[in-house]
Amino acid sequence: MSADKPETSRPGDDEASESPADSTDADSTDADPQQASRRNFVRLAVRETMGTASQLAGLSGVVATTAAEAGRAMRESLEGLTGEEDRPRRSASANGPATIAAHPATGDADPTVLTPDTLPPQAGPLLSGVHAGVLATLVGDGSPFVTVGPVRYDGTAFVTTGRDMAAKVANVLRDPRVSLAITDDAGDTLLINGKARVDASDAAGEIARTLHASGGASLPEDFGAPDERGSIVIIVIDPLRAFWRPGGALP
Repeated sequence: MSADKPETSRPGDDEASESPADSTDADSTDADPQQASRRNFVRLAVRETMGTASQLAGLSGVVATTAAEAGRAMRESLEGLTGEEDRPRRSASANGPATIAAHPATGDADPTVLTPDTLPPQAGPLLSGVHAGVLATLVGDGSPFVTVGPVRYDGTAFVTTGRDMAAKVANVLRDPRVSLAITDDAGDTLLINGKARVDASDAAGEIARTLHASGGASLPEDFGAPDERGSIVIIVIDPLRAFWRPGGALP
């Protein structure tokens, strides 16, 4: 018959069963001061690490809240833009400072078309007669496409010509945002940002003939007849922003 074996303790059993407080008391009376010191150091390090982690968790909430507030403030500031920020810089020259006409805020759903009273006053001579103009339209990838042609202001909008299969007409039909530059013999320039539309009515051919003839062009007998670029159309540009740049103005 086997006799009951006496219970034996394994190394570390006492330490595993004791509470943190008991363990601290035991360490304080440990026969080996160096071992007790190491144990206390480990416990302090663990306590500090847990405390730091807790602080960082709290800070993450603060950082998230701060970022949200910053984003909200930025959105509110962008919504409050008046359009003044993206106007061209004023340029000074011997002929006087550049003048910018009033224009609506960028992104307005229904911007107001500028009238002769709200266009730069120096532009008066360019608002009568026919002048050479440079028209910039946007191709499909957003890059600019520039053409040159006669331009006339009819008291409401700027008018130029094109052919219904030409690139600039296709660009306007896809994206009506355009820019127009009209320069006189002295180098003074009226810059226009506007919205364009295409007029393909029966009157377009006669309007184009008058426009080119008034500009001094010598027209062939068959002017206005369809060719490989299609039929003649009129491009009408409503001015939404205007900038007057005197000849000789420094950049």
